[in-house]
Amino acid sequence: MFAHKAAFICVVIHVLGGVNSQHRFGCEEDFCTRKIGKCPKVKCDNGRLIKNATTCGCCDICVESLKEGDLCKTQILASMPKQECGPGLTCDKTRKKCVPVNTKCIKDRKKYDSMSWSEEVSLKKSRPECDEFGYYVSMICLSDLL
Repeated sequence: MFAHKAAFICVVIHVLGGVNSQHRFGCEEDFCTRKIGKCPKVKCDNGRLIKNATTCGCCDICVESLKEGDLCKTQILASMPKQECGPGLTCDKTRKKCVPVNTKCIKDRKKYDSMSWSEEVSLKKSRPECDEFGYYVSMICLSDLL
């Protein structure tokens, strides 16, 4: 019974809180043209282009990629970051520096890469595939096809 009431309360809060959320923040249809005009051209050679990232989704921004050892921030509340650690890196919360991702997938891949060819064949394992955050890439295996 409690679960049903809690679910109902969550739905009501979501509906009331989310309805026209952009209008709550002053994002009327003509906000971008009226307040900002034309967005500046964004040059993003050393970073990641994020579309519609400014207030009310008006303009694009470029988030610069940091290198290993660069200083970084772990939390920026209520704003888009201007910088982030580059691919294969994460921001160490204590040192506040970009360091290599060291997840289980990365460790398993390094272990696999250090094996000899004969060990590889005898174990019948494939090389672990990790995404840019160091997590395992999901795979769909069909019997007799892989």
